[in-house]
Formats: sequence, C-alpha cells, structure tokens
Amino acid sequence: MHPRLSAFVATVFGALAVLLIAQVAPAQPPIAPVENQAAPVEQPAGSPGATAESELGVPPVAQTTVRESMPEVPPVIGLANAQELALRNNPSLQAAEARIRQARARVRQAVSAYFPQVDTSFTATRTHLAENLLKTGRQAAFNAPLAPLQSQLQQVLAGQASLGDPATFVPQALSAGAAAVTARNAVPDTVENYEAAVTATWLIFDGFGRWFTNAAARFGLRQNEASFHESQRLLLNAVAGAFYNVQFQRENVRIAEADQGYNERLLKDAKARRRVGSGSLSDELNFEIRMRAAEAAVLQAQNGYTVALVGLAALMGLPDAGLPAGTEVAELASESPEELEEPPALDELLASADRRRPDLAAARFGMKTAHAAVGINRAQYFPTAAAFASRNAQRGNNAKFEQDDFASTIGVSVSYDLFTGFRRKAQVAEARAAEDEAQRLLQNAEINAYSEVRQALNDVLTSKRELVLERLNMANVERNRALVEREYEVGQASLVRLNEAQRDLIQAQGRLVFARVSLRQAWFALKTATGESVVPYINESAKAAE
Repeated sequence: MHPRLSAFVATVFGALAVLLIAQVAPAQPPIAPVENQAAPVEQPAGSPGATAESELGVPPVAQTTVRESMPEVPPVIGLANAQELALRNNPSLQAAEARIRQARARVRQAVSAYFPQVDTSFTATRTHLAENLLKTGRQAAFNAPLAPLQSQLQQVLAGQASLGDPATFVPQALSAGAAAVTARNAVPDTVENYEAAVTATWLIFDGFGRWFTNAAARFGLRQNEASFHESQRLLLNAVAGAFYNVQFQRENVRIAEADQGYNERLLKDAKARRRVGSGSLSDELNFEIRMRAAEAAVLQAQNGYTVALVGLAALMGLPDAGLPAGTEVAELASESPEELEEPPALDELLASADRRRPDLAAARFGMKTAHAAVGINRAQYFPTAAAFASRNAQRGNNAKFEQDDFASTIGVSVSYDLFTGFRRKAQVAEARAAEDEAQRLLQNAEINAYSEVRQALNDVLTSKRELVLERLNMANVERNRALVEREYEVGQASLVRLNEAQRDLIQAQGRLVFARVSLRQAWFALKTATGESVVPYINESAKAAE
C-alpha cells in the first residue's frame, strides 16, 4: 500500500481508537442515586423533567454472577438463610438483574448523543465497460492520432495544399497509424475507482430531544432497579410463606404421630383389659379404628410436609428443587416479645409504605419516563442544527493517494420539517396518553399498596387475639382430655366421651399451631406491605454500587 494511504488509514483507525476508549470509559461519573444526580447540561429552564427525585430514589443494584455450582446450604435452614439463598439463586431475580444491565447500557447509548460522531469509509470499485461503450471509446482513441493526417488529405483532395515530399509524408502516415493502434489498444475494458473519507458530525441543537432521551433512559434505569427490588420484596414474602408452611406441616406430622401413639397405647390397654375379662371387644375395635385413621393422617401430613419442602427448595433456586441430604428446616420457635407487641399506628405504616415500597417507586419513575417521552416527541417541532467536517480523496485505476488528492469540507446544516402529515401531532398525543396511563397506574399502585397495609395490619391484630384465645383453649382442652381419660379408666365416662375429648385435643393442637404460624406470617406480610422487608437489601445494593 502507498505510504500516504498507510498514513491515512493509520490516522483514521487512531481516531476510532480514541473514540472507542471514550465510549467504553465513563462519559461522566458513575450513575449516582437519583437524589444526588445532577441534571444534564442541556436542560431547558422550567422543564417538568427537572423536578426533584429524592423521594423516589432507589439505589443501583450490585451485579451478581450466575450460579455455576451447588450453593452452600447450612445443615439447619432458618428463614434468613432461605431468603439469602433465594435472592442469590432464583432465576427470575437473575432475569430482573439482567434487565438492569440492559437499562444501564441504554443510558450509555443516550449519553453518546452528546459526543461528535466520526465515520470513516473506504470504497474500491471495478467496473467492466459495456461492449458498445468500449467500441466507441476505442474508435475515438484510434481516430485521435489520425485526425491531423485526415485533415491534410482532405486539404490535398480539395486542392488547398500539396502532399509534400513522399519521403516525409509516408513515415508520418506510418507513425500516425502506429499511434492510432497503440491508443486503441490502450483503452481498458475495466475502470477502477478508489475513494477514502473521514467525516465528523456533531449535533448542536435538536429541540432538547437529547436531554429528554437521556432523562428517559435514566428514569428507565431507576424504574428497572425499583422493579428488581420489587421482585426481591415479593420473593422474600413468598419464601417466608413457604418457610412457615414447612414448619406448619411438620407440626401437623407431629400432632398426627402423637394421636397415633395415644390410640396405640389405648389399644394395648383395651386388649389387656379384654384378656383379663374387664374390657370389651367394641373398645378394642374403637381404638384400632382410630389408630388406623391416625396412621392415614400421619401419611397425609408427611405428604404435605414433603410438598412444602419442595416448594421452599424451588423458591431457593436449589438444583432439582430438593434440599441436600442431612439438611432440615429450623424448628418453630416460641413467639418473641416483639411479635407479641402492638404494631405501629396505621398512619406510620402508610407513610412507610409510601416511602419504601419499590413498586411505588417503579410506578413513579414510569410516570417520569412517560413525561420525558412527551418531550422527546415535542422536540420534533424544533429545527435540528449540526456541524460537520470531512476529509476525502478519490483516485481512479490506482490507490496511490497523493497529498493533492485530499479535499476538506466543513459546514453547518440546519433542517426543519415543515409538514409531516400531522405525524408529529399524533405522536405527541400518543405520548401524552401514555403519560396519563402511567399516572393512573401510579394511582392504582398506591391504592393497592395502602390496601395491603391495612389488610396486613388487621391480620396481625387478629392473629394476636386468636393466638391468645387458642392458648387458653388449648390449656382447657388438655385438662379436659386428662380428666375424661381418668374417668374412662375408672368407668365414670363413656368411650364416646373419650373419643370426643381426644378429637377436641387434636383439633385444638392444630388450631394453636396454625395461630402461631399465622402470627409470624402476618408480621412478615406487614413488613412486606410497608417495604420494610426489602430495605436491608436495597441498602446493601447501594453500598456495593458505590
């Protein structure tokens, strides 16, 4: 390649390398939480998009890697362990995280509009001439050297000149003929053309379209981050429900096993009394029937426990949706003093939900994104101004570019669409309708959030009262069953009464376990409704992003 062409190509690729580094490196400081974010340079005065966002801010989310091996599971899984594993391994959450990375890339794309755009091109063409054109060109080339000779002969024939000395004329004629043949043969049947150019364009003004596009991308990023935390919030609540269901089903297994053991003991006593003649066959059959029924209840309870474990393992993102061998779920512990305290006032809970819930933040950012879309479409009503500069060269039949082959161009272009068939008006109307939709969706999200808070608060209060009642009832039922059993043993109570007392005990035990689990679920549902459950993970993500 020619040295000048090599220098030209090196210059072009050097410029491209500089621009690539500028694109890969942050064009501005890393995206901070919205409350600390500065407005873009081209922000129009009084623009609605310039409103404060601190009350809606959701910190960025730290990137995690996809799980490539079996996660480490502790031998005894508590609620916190189960939730941590779910947040780390759940595929749906990883998909939401990927959407955040997409949104960040869209922000970088929007920022690129503030930089000059540099394009380079090199074109090489080879054209095979048409046969008729080639014949015409060769004939013209052949005739050109013979033109003086033809003119001289015409003058001789017209009597206007003499032929001259033949010794001179003949060599001239032969030389002209040879030149004509050479010229004809020199006409190529192909034509080559080479062009090289570097063009730089910088958008000066586009009706603040860049600013609104940048704002929409940033609001979209915040919306995706809030949606990610909303997925975390829902996943935490789902894991808590599955975890407490496992504990509830395991307590049901124990209750059924205790009922089976109780009836088995009474069956042995009935058989012993019948052998000595003080018992009846009907008593023996009664306890055997109830023991078999208890066995069936144990099987059903064990099946419920197994299904609950599968559901929990699936939410935790464990391979094959199963817990590792030797792993078990923590026991249902006694109620803590905090769980027995009165919940905060309704106004405080509603304010917490309004401030902390990621779904409300996502809806608010969605409304801001829709508002920015209105600005993007309204920018079409303004003229567009851009500055450009180019350096280009063109050569034919060889690519040996010389210094004098290069031309430089610099200029400014201004364009404005005078009439678009009302397309711009329709696009602005569509964007305004989308903004109105986002506003209604936000209102609906707020109503649903406040409704969830009220319901969760009522569930906590109800569950607390039910737990107190079930504990009192459980003490009375246990005492009654013990009295009836003693009376049956001495013949003062019937078998029917003993069966009723045992059945009442089993039911009371089940209701008590249900009340204990319901209280824990109600408390976590309240934390979920107010957004308190996900706050630690939002703060952790914000620290990781700093």
